[in-house]
Amino acid sequence: MPIYRDIYDGPPRWFGPQRTEKGYIAIHCTANTASAEAENAYAKRRPDSVSSHYYVDHDSIVQSLDTDLRAFHAGSKIGNDHAIAYEITGLTSWSRQRWLDSVAWPLLVRQIRRDMAAHNIAARRLTVAQMKARELSGIVTHNDMRLAWGGTDHTDPGRNFPMDHLLKLLIEEDGMPDPKDLWKYRGYDYVNVDDRPTTKDHQLARAHQYTWETRKLVRELLAEQEKAAEREQAILAAVAGDSHDAILAKLDQHAAEARAHREQIAARLEGVLDQVAELVAEDSDPAAVVAAVRELLGRVRVSVDPEDG
Repeated sequence: MPIYRDIYDGPPRWFGPQRTEKGYIAIHCTANTASAEAENAYAKRRPDSVSSHYYVDHDSIVQSLDTDLRAFHAGSKIGNDHAIAYEITGLTSWSRQRWLDSVAWPLLVRQIRRDMAAHNIAARRLTVAQMKARELSGIVTHNDMRLAWGGTDHTDPGRNFPMDHLLKLLIEEDGMPDPKDLWKYRGYDYVNVDDRPTTKDHQLARAHQYTWETRKLVRELLAEQEKAAEREQAILAAVAGDSHDAILAKLDQHAAEARAHREQIAARLEGVLDQVAELVAEDSDPAAVVAAVRELLGRVRVSVDPEDG
């Protein structure tokens, strides 16, 4: 999960727990001059169901929400599902120079680059027509989302926002993430690699992730059972003219390969279950949760490989 512990202080009160594929960086402005920290604090209690992934001011940036999750910022389902929201404190009426003087550009650019690397988003300004076609990733504004997907009357960040300056900084080679470091921002690691969750909200989000991974692995294990039966029939058809010993040898080889694959999946499941067990160790009834999942794993193993007992 792309949470960056060096700047994270969340989550907000309102967000969608579903993981959605991101393809856009969305630039907003807050229509006020509060600090990024104040905006982030307000996001934890605000009554209007609005949220953002980031808040940026003249000297700081705060991450409010995991970028895999849905912030409520765009006014449209497409925008909420697929855009990472950057709320920059400022006014739509500001001049270009005021914007240039009032944004922590190095921090903003660094973080957008991290998100572009994590979500495979290109550093390019999309037109409204390109957004409607939904074939390219890139940088958009709240006003662009209004014109492309509707659902809002907001026109921020305003016509004087220096988007050309932002794009120039984003495409400069200096300061781009080192390719060998990009693994930090990919995959499902939470709070960067092996750190324990720092709040109860982190725990709940992390438990949700482990549950999703467990279900995915169980489905993969059950699918392997169906594929194994199909392969056995294919082997029997292929060796119809072979001797009895040759047929048995090929079936034994197939069974060994299938069992090795199932054991690999089962080991991955055990790893997920161990993480769940550790995560809920301080919850009210963790034993019941872990026992139920382990029982499911046991049933899957019996159904797939009954000869193992």
